[in-house]
Amino acid sequence: MDQTTLFDYAAPSGAELELPSSSQAILAVHYELHPSLIAMIQENPFSGEGDKSLYTHLRDFEQLCSCMHIQGMRRVTLKWKLFPFSLTGKARRWYSRYVGSVDGEWEKLQAKFCLTYFPI
Repeated sequence: MDQTTLFDYAAPSGAELELPSSSQAILAVHYELHPSLIAMIQENPFSGEGDKSLYTHLRDFEQLCSCMHIQGMRRVTLKWKLFPFSLTGKARRWYSRYVGSVDGEWEKLQAKFCLTYFPI
């Protein structure tokens, strides 16, 4: 008889808990995404529901990221690290499902995100 528990099926593995990587290498020896930085990103989340504009969210997110700098990390990599924190609900579930299909390319992620919420 199989001894696999329901927890074994339901609990995410360590690989699923890691943030996806940018296609750009991180050259920083050490870096930290400070909790206050993450909290700032989470202040105006996008859920994919309601009346908040996706384009406004992306513009505001890009604007915040353009004001930040971590030595040895390109801005596009910083966006990859922070973007999941800017999403909630339906949009967060979408991100988790499709992020692996864009090969670490920020522009591909944005295009796929926009097509999902504003199909042509």
